[in-house]
Amino acid sequence: MRYYNENERLKCVVEISTLVTESNNFFEIKDKIIEKMLDVVHPAKACVNLFYKNNYEHAYLVCSQTLDHISKVFPIDKPIGVKINFNEYPKYIHEAVKEQKVVYIENVFSDERALDERDLAIKEGYIGRIVFPLIVNEKVTGFMTCFLTEQDKISDDDMNFISSVASLISLSIEVTSKNNDIQILIN
Repeated sequence: MRYYNENERLKCVVEISTLVTESNNFFEIKDKIIEKMLDVVHPAKACVNLFYKNNYEHAYLVCSQTLDHISKVFPIDKPIGVKINFNEYPKYIHEAVKEQKVVYIENVFSDERALDERDLAIKEGYIGRIVFPLIVNEKVTGFMTCFLTEQDKISDDDMNFISSVASLISLSIEVTSKNNDIQILIN
């Protein structure tokens, strides 16, 4: 396992910030953001889910390229993502969204909040999962989850870095949303 120094992380945050500030469309840069993040932190995989128009009945999976089983069950065929009933997500993801806080499940096989996802964890090859809510104007617009194998170790610095990336993703979502609103007004 390779450990990254603070300069490499800072460089990555700058690169992601540049992507966000140069784009007005989150869907065009979402995969690049996740790739860059995974270049310098240890989670094996990550994905982003969004809520549209403050509707928390469904979450839309918009990033799945790092996933194996999930992307076969829910293939991404359009940028808006695959609509998934939010009740299908584990309890701790609901907790992260409702309380607007990061939730770290170190072992899905020993945490009761993850009981419903154990089959998925086996198929997808992960043991732990971290949920980072994506917050825009004090509302959760989605969440990013990082999947951890037994070999993956997450430090406090990793958590801070991923939280920074989640903030940049939130900013990108906000810019895209405002840009779409302006486009609707123009039309």
